[in-house]
Amino acid sequence: MNLRRMLFLGASLLGFVVVVLATPATRADDASDPDDIPFKADSVGAPDNRIGGGTRSEGGMAANVYLVAPLKTGLTTRPSPAISFVLTAPLVADQSIDVVIKNPAGAKPLLKKTLEGPQRAGLHSIDLAGAPVVELPADHDCQITILLNAGAADDAAPLGDNRFSTAFVRRIAPPADIGADHSPRALAAAGLWFDTIADLNQQIVAAPVDAHLRAQRLSLLRRGQVFLQAPRPDAKASEPANAAQAAEDKMMADFAASDAEEVKSHQ
Repeated sequence: MNLRRMLFLGASLLGFVVVVLATPATRADDASDPDDIPFKADSVGAPDNRIGGGTRSEGGMAANVYLVAPLKTGLTTRPSPAISFVLTAPLVADQSIDVVIKNPAGAKPLLKKTLEGPQRAGLHSIDLAGAPVVELPADHDCQITILLNAGAADDAAPLGDNRFSTAFVRRIAPPADIGADHSPRALAAAGLWFDTIADLNQQIVAAPVDAHLRAQRLSLLRRGQVFLQAPRPDAKASEPANAAQAAEDKMMADFAASDAEEVKSHQ
């Protein structure tokens, strides 16, 4: 066998090996989980700036409030987006929820609204396009705070021991690369958190037994670390370093279980 033929056969075999080795990676990409939504977190806004806590509700059950927002500033292209939050336990009649959106350009808040109890546990949404209409200023970080006010029935909560959750939203121009695809997956990949979660919530309301949509929402909550809270100032030094992660894992499991129960109620 001459040298030219040997080189040709060697190159052919090398090409075959490269193709064979590359094939599994291509198949893995094609078989990726359709319910896993890749979320592109904002890198411009303040660093991890979401904090939160909890209060108590009837029967001494701890009720936490979580803004459905990422650790960093959440983005939207909508002048009046929907703001979502999760209550982990029902609130009774003498308890309430205050929702405040600060105006970055003035002292008067853009929104100050009180939701009186009773309120069911689970996911809630406030549509800023409703009455009254609240329009976010463009290209400014607006702070959202949700405060749980403990009522007289809450004997376990000392005076002033109200709990809250705070996050930030920024309205931006639609990204040039998003094109005509406004699916939740495309919106999340563009980093448009509030647009993605609002559309998923609307689709779930329209199709409450669609497990695919609920799995996508769970994926988004996990990627945005919605239930991962900053340590409280009064946290004990003896608390394990992974306590926040363990609490987040439990909240994700509880939310998934609540979702499953809701599906059953619609069947």
